[in-house]
Amino acid sequence: MTLHAAAAHPLAQVVAGALLAADHHSNALVHLLLSFGLAGLVLVSIADSSFIPLPIPGITDIMIVVLAAQHANLFLLIGAATLGSALGGLFSHQVGQHGGMAFLEKHIPTRILKRVTGWMDSHAILSVALPAILPPPMPLSPFVLAAGALHMSRRTFMVPF
Repeated sequence: MTLHAAAAHPLAQVVAGALLAADHHSNALVHLLLSFGLAGLVLVSIADSSFIPLPIPGITDIMIVVLAAQHANLFLLIGAATLGSALGGLFSHQVGQHGGMAFLEKHIPTRILKRVTGWMDSHAILSVALPAILPPPMPLSPFVLAAGALHMSRRTFMVPF
């Protein structure tokens, strides 16, 4: 494949655009997180899989692409994102466990909470696994918090998460 053919490839264009965006991004938060490299990826992954809202949807994926394009080890990036995601899920599970149903009733709309707890009662593992693998707008946080509030064991929770 020639250099000209590689540059015309759609994936090459996406990576080139991501690198340019990383170096000159107008969003100070994205620029700051990218400057932290692997540690920034772990922090974003923790926040992304917890109930903390992120201002930029898909920022974990964006960071993996940009850091990989900067010749970082792809397996290390995926491992760091996975570790961060697991820690964020565990954190949210703990918050749900300590806050209990009162926390959920205060932070999750009633109609969503009823559906989530109904799913948790009848499909415990699926109620965590399905929202974790489905793309947005499928909300993950209510299911993770409900798993903690309904005292799903950590092991049962972490296997599908």
